[in-house]
Amino acid sequence: MDLEPQFSQYPTNKFEFILGAASSLDANSNSFTVTLNKGGQKTVKYDHLIIATGSYAKDRMPWKLGASAGTTLDSLHSLQDKIRKA
Repeated sequence: MDLEPQFSQYPTNKFEFILGAASSLDANSNSFTVTLNKGGQKTVKYDHLIIATGSYAKDRMPWKLGASAGTTLDSLHSLQDKIRKA
């Protein structure tokens, strides 16, 4: 699915869709550089910058935290047993 058309309802003076990977940050000038998927680079100025990372895994996978450290450890040991028996 092409993402860019999904944002077409936003005014271009308030929103710009940029597809790429952040490649450098200059906190002194409140800017970061994006290496664009289509080639080249773009410098983006910001007022506030939020950096968010995360992951996605299926339910009950051992690297997702369980209700307690013991639950998580039990889940890891169970996976190890399944791999050993495979």
